[in-house]
Order: sequence, then structure tokens, then C-alpha cells
Amino acid sequence: MSKTQQHNPRFSSGPCTKFKGWDINNIDFETLGRSHRSEKALGRLRYLCSLVHELMELPEDYKVAITPASDTGAFELAMWNLLGSNPNGIDVFAWEHFSRLWLFDIIDELKIENAVSHSIEPGDIPELSFIDGKKDCVFAWNGTTSGVMIPPDFSFPERENDDVLRFCDATSAVFVNDLPVEDLDIITWSLQKSIGGEAQQGIIVMSPRAIQRLENYIPTWPIPKVFKLRNKAGVKHRFFDGITLNTPSMLAIEDGILALEWAKNNGGRAFLREKCLSNYAVIRDWVKDNGWIEFLPIHLSNKQLEVERYLSITSPCFVFVDEHFLTMDPPKQAQFVQDLRQKCEDQDIAYDINSYSTSPLGLRIWCGPTVEADDLKSALKGITDCFYETLTEYQAL
Repeated sequence: MSKTQQHNPRFSSGPCTKFKGWDINNIDFETLGRSHRSEKALGRLRYLCSLVHELMELPEDYKVAITPASDTGAFELAMWNLLGSNPNGIDVFAWEHFSRLWLFDIIDELKIENAVSHSIEPGDIPELSFIDGKKDCVFAWNGTTSGVMIPPDFSFPERENDDVLRFCDATSAVFVNDLPVEDLDIITWSLQKSIGGEAQQGIIVMSPRAIQRLENYIPTWPIPKVFKLRNKAGVKHRFFDGITLNTPSMLAIEDGILALEWAKNNGGRAFLREKCLSNYAVIRDWVKDNGWIEFLPIHLSNKQLEVERYLSITSPCFVFVDEHFLTMDPPKQAQFVQDLRQKCEDQDIAYDINSYSTSPLGLRIWCGPTVEADDLKSALKGITDCFYETLTEYQAL
């Protein structure tokens, strides 16, 4: 293929691509160079939170706040402030890179003794029926690094008491998956992995149950300053009124507002979900029509129909199943995949489609709501052409 950029080749899973029509000149620059405590900047921080509340269709008494350090910071903040109170313990579901980090923090850093691990290798999902109505539970909704998500027909068991919290890392799932928000107490994500925002801030949603625990429970461990939600006077309730724990990038905030307004003005969550499902259908048809590639979870499982229920609709992951590729030794396979990805990038076909560093060798292609279906179709055709070009080159060696 000739080096011609006829489509948007950005398919990174985070930061994901900007929405079509994005223009930096549309950003409100008035808060740049202003204190984030100024009335102008504080108003914009509150406005971003209100847009999130509206797009998520949250219950009125759920609170939204902005955290440091992207989704990682948001989820760490939740764990360090709120875990350890439930005497019945915690179920921790780990099935991709980030949920494994949460498991490590809970077991090895916070050292919570009554935490139970439900861990499984990438490409599969733990048995969710183990979620206990008496325990807290911690999980990711979408496995951004493994290509699987909680299936849409899953329902949570009833809570057996009010001191049960459910911690959901929803990054790369929010806005397009039908999250049962009233069954969740802590929901975190970052705008960079959902609708093309800039990296830096995280978003956290807390239910009244979570706020109540925050007010009534003081953890035994020290909490880092950028996560600390209490001071000598008690809970920092202004955290839920735009007062951030450290200085945010107002440029990133304004860019996030631009993306949220784009989503709202085009139909909100229904619009985002429809775009994502349309993109995923393009991906699904491409895999069906090309015998050299397969979804990672399906490749690892012998239960194809069951696995299809929980394939990620935003961050599908793939492995190569071509017979010629499979006869190569592992170092040669790794070099082949690297050469293929580089060819795609050099020809402006697809950028940043490498699998995550801790996941099996292959590809990962973001198909969330800021991706256009026509761009995706063009890129997939180019990736296929590059695969066969690279295979021919290797066979000639």
C-alpha cells in the first residue's frame, strides 16, 4: 500500500482518538493560566461534573468528583479511603492487568486479611456468581488489556445489609455499556479512555452508601495526600463540589468539557453506545471474514458461543491464528508482529494497535464511540493487506 492517509489512523485504547470535528480552537481558553480555585475555573470544574452526572443518567444523590492521576488515581483513592470496613470481607475479581493491580494493592499493600481473590488468566472472566450479597466487591467492568467485559445480561445479587459497597473500575466501559449504576457504589474512569479526553484527571462517582462509609469509617493505614478525603475537621465534602485534591490541568478539563458537550449534543449515552456497537459490528465481521486472526478470548476458550457474550465492545484484543505464523518460533513471531505494526504505522494505516505489554502477543484495536466506522473499515483492510505483505516477506527469507 502507498503511504496515503485517507482515514484517521488513530486506534489507541488510551488516550483514544478525538471525536470527528474536534478542533483545539473550540476549547474555552479563559481558564488557562488561572487558579483552579478562581470562580471561573471552579465553575468549569463543576460544569464538567454536572455533564458527567447528566450523561451517566445518575441518581440525583450520587456524587461526582475529579481526582488526580486518571482512572488509576480515582480507583486507588476509592480503595485507600473506603476498603477495610466490612467485617464480612471483600471479593476481588482480577482478570486483566489493572484488576490485578487492584488485587495486589488490597492483598499486599493494604493487607486486608478478609479479602478473597477470584483471579483468572487474561482472555477469560471469573465466575461472577461468587459475588456475595454480604461482602464488598472490587472488579473492572471491561478488560481493556484482555478484550473481555462483564456480559450485558449479568445481574447483581441483592445486598444483605447497607454496609456493602461495590467498587467498579469502569474505564473504557463507561458511556457505552449499560452499567447498572444503582447496583454500584464507586464508579471510576478517565475521559482519555472513553471519549477522547486528555490524560491527567480521573472521574469518580460515589453513591450515598459510599459517602456514608466515608463519613463513618477511618482506615488504619496512612493515606497519601493526593488521595486523602479527610482532614482534622472531617470529610472534605467540597471534593464533590469541584474542589480538587491537587492542581488539575485546566487545558485537560476544558478538553474534557468539549468531548462531553459533543456527546450530549449528539444524543448522549444512546448516541455513544450506538456508535460503539456499529464499530464493533465492523470488527466482528472482519474477524469472521479473515481466517488469519481471532479474538483472543475465543482463541483461548473452547466455549465459543459462551465467550461471545462477554467480548469487549470497545477494546477487542486479537491473536494470529494463520498456520504459517503458528509454525514460527516465538522470537520470530514477536518480530513478525512488530514488523506488521510498524508497516501499518509507516503507511498511516493504523497507529498504536499493539497488544498490552502483559497480554498475549497480538493486536488491540480501539473501536469506542470517537472512532468512525468508515475509518475503521479502511484501517482493517489496510491491516489485512499488511499482514499478507509481511507474511510473504517472511516466507521469502
